[in-house]
Amino acid sequence: MSPVGVFLDHEPVGEIFRTRHRGRERISFRYLDPWLASDAAFEIDPDLPLDRRTSAPTRGPLFGVLTDAAPDRWGRRLMQRRERHAAELDGRAVRSLSELDYVLGVSDRSRMGALRFEVDGTFVSTSEEVPPLVRLRELLHATTRVVEGEETASDLALVLAPGSSLGGARPKASVLDVDGELCIAKFPRPDDEYSVERWEMICNSLARAAGIRAAEMRLETVDERPILVSRRFDRRETHRIHYASAMTMLGLADGDEASYPEIAEVLNRHGSSPGDDLVELFRRMVFNICVADVDDHLRNHGFLRDSRGLRLSPAFDVNPVPMDIRPRVMSTAVTPDDFTGSLDAARSSAPYFDLTPARAEAIIEAVIEAIAGWSTMARRHGASSGECDRMESAFLTSAA
Repeated sequence: MSPVGVFLDHEPVGEIFRTRHRGRERISFRYLDPWLASDAAFEIDPDLPLDRRTSAPTRGPLFGVLTDAAPDRWGRRLMQRRERHAAELDGRAVRSLSELDYVLGVSDRSRMGALRFEVDGTFVSTSEEVPPLVRLRELLHATTRVVEGEETASDLALVLAPGSSLGGARPKASVLDVDGELCIAKFPRPDDEYSVERWEMICNSLARAAGIRAAEMRLETVDERPILVSRRFDRRETHRIHYASAMTMLGLADGDEASYPEIAEVLNRHGSSPGDDLVELFRRMVFNICVADVDDHLRNHGFLRDSRGLRLSPAFDVNPVPMDIRPRVMSTAVTPDDFTGSLDAARSSAPYFDLTPARAEAIIEAVIEAIAGWSTMARRHGASSGECDRMESAFLTSAA
C-alpha cells in the first residue's frame, strides 16, 4: 500500500504506513526529515516524539491525534450507510471499513483541526462540497430520515460530506455561513424529550455571562424546530489550526478516566499562556458542575496550538442534564479521585489551578451569579415554561 502523507494545513510533516496482520490493519507513523529540521516543528501527538523512529500506536488502532480527526458515532454511521448503499448498487458484499478508512473518508474541507492526508500526491476526500446555510431545511429533513433509517442515496449524498467529519452521536453537518465561514449545524432528533440544541445555546450564553471563552453560536429556526449553528474555532479564514483533545494530550483512550487537575497539568507543561488558561479551566469546571454538564468527557475538552504552545479551545458541547436523567456526577473528575459534581470538591481542587481559596471563591460566586439568571436566559432563547420546569434541577444557583 502507498504511504499516506500527513500534512498540517499545507505543510508536510510525516507519513503513515499501512500493513495487514491476520486480517487486521495496522498503522505506523514517521516524521519527515524537513519537518524535524524545521524551527516550527512540534510533536503532533504526545506519543509521537520528534525523532526519526517509526512509531506504532500502543492504545488502540490509531494515534490519539488521528482519532481527534476521525468521525464519531454519527459520522461513522453515515460512512457505513454509504458503503452499504454502494455495495447494493455494485452487487457486491459490504466492505468493512478500517479505522484509518474512517479518518481518510472525512471531508478534507471540514475535517477537525489542521491535519490533511495525501495519497499518491493528491489530498484525499477533497471533492465534497460543504452546503450553504440556505440548505438547512434540506439537511434537517435528510438527517431525520438517516436517524429513522429511511434515508435515500440522495440524502446520504447531501449529508455525508458535511456530516462525516464531526464527532458525537447526534445528527449534525458542516455548513457555510452567509459570510462563507465554516460552521457546524446541530439538528434535533425526532425522539428528543426536550430541545437539546436550544439548551446548549442557553448554556453557551450563560457561559459567556460567566466570563468563559465559549464557541460562537446562534439558533436558526427551520419548520419551527431550532437548529444550532456554531462557528468552527479551528479555522481562521482559510488557515487551519492544529487541534488536540484532552484525551490525546493525556495519552488516554475511550473509557479511561481522568480529572480536571490532570488537564491543568497539560497546560502547565505545554501551554503558551498557562496562568490565564488555568483560571479559565477552573471557571469551566465550576460552570459544568453548576449546569450539570455531566457528559464533560475528555473529548469535550480541547486545545488549539499557537506559535508558542497550546491554548484551551473555546468551550463547546456544554449541555445541562436534569437530575431525573443522571445525577450530578461528572465524566471528568473534579479532584484527582472524586467525580462528584459539588462546589466543595471544586474548592478543594483549587490549588491544582494555582488559585488561592479567596480567588477560587470569587470565581465560584461569579459563575453562580451568571447562572442565577438561567430561566430569564432560557425564555430569551424561546424555551417554554414546561421545558424550564423540566430542566430546573440541572442548575445550581447557590454557592453553599
